[in-house]
Amino acid sequence: SSASPAALDVFSTQPLPPNHPYFGFDNVIVTPHMAGITEESMMRMGVGAAGEALLVLAGKLPVNLRNPEVIEHYRRRFPAGD
Repeated sequence: SSASPAALDVFSTQPLPPNHPYFGFDNVIVTPHMAGITEESMMRMGVGAAGEALLVLAGKLPVNLRNPEVIEHYRRRFPAGD
């Protein structure tokens, strides 16, 4: 049986050492954390960050909030203005 191909971009250790086993597979593409850096992706990141900042400035929570445990502390520190 053959394994499915893979494209890998982010690793716990970067860059990978030249002798890493991934480089030995002919069905694996390894990129140095750059596959997503395009003009379009950079534009989306900028627009997304600006949108999140506008939400926070309007007293709302960011859509992409990744640490919801801070919400209560945030609300006490920055109460919404009426």
